[in-house]
Amino acid sequence: MGSGFARMADTIDDLVQTGRCHVVLLCSLDGGEAAAEKLAAEGATVILVARRAHLLDALAERIDAAGGEAIARPTDLRDLEAVDELVASSGLVDILI
Repeated sequence: MGSGFARMADTIDDLVQTGRCHVVLLCSLDGGEAAAEKLAAEGATVILVARRAHLLDALAERIDAAGGEAIARPTDLRDLEAVDELVASSGLVDILI
């Protein structure tokens, strides 16, 4: 199982380094915020998803100020119509975390 994770990490690194990577991150936990900041710093465009808009906006501002690209999309993932709208409006998504 370990080698599968290594291959997945290599694939993520390859996508991020090409500048073509769009990542959707569920950012309601500190781990999601850290992942968003790291991936954005490495060149990924991150789409930040959680229910609390003010927290997403603050994270997006931090990422943008650090030179990254972040899009805040407040969404309640329990609302299936909202999830469908999020997916439809996000365009190409390479990674979902």
